[in-house]
Amino acid sequence: SEADDEDSFAGLVLKPHVVPLQNRQPENSVGAILHESGGCKPCAWFWRPQGCINGAECRHCHLCPQGEVKMRRKQKVASLRSPKEDETDGLSPSSLVSTAYASPAAGGQGPPLSPQSAKNVSLQLTGLV
Repeated sequence: SEADDEDSFAGLVLKPHVVPLQNRQPENSVGAILHESGGCKPCAWFWRPQGCINGAECRHCHLCPQGEVKMRRKQKVASLRSPKEDETDGLSPSSLVSTAYASPAAGGQGPPLSPQSAKNVSLQLTGLV
């Protein structure tokens, strides 16, 4: 838990430019240039007890609020899990799998796949496995 993390860093000696976590506020950094447009990448170290050793020279954003890294990671995972359409022909990867593995009677290459097998093949085609 976060409380355990803070306790394990109780004796931590911070770099002179690192403000203790309980007093830390968002601050400018080189990577914060794109913060207003939403094009920044939040610093994974800034909101940890030991802080970011790069300070204002960090190429990641120190203006993003605490928890932003976790929120963006969850959004990315959710977007990867949602079905996306293939840009070239409007077919989703799962429909491509269903078409490619249709039974020979339907003009396909093999036996029909179970829904779980089709999902696994679809994930392989999209590079997620």
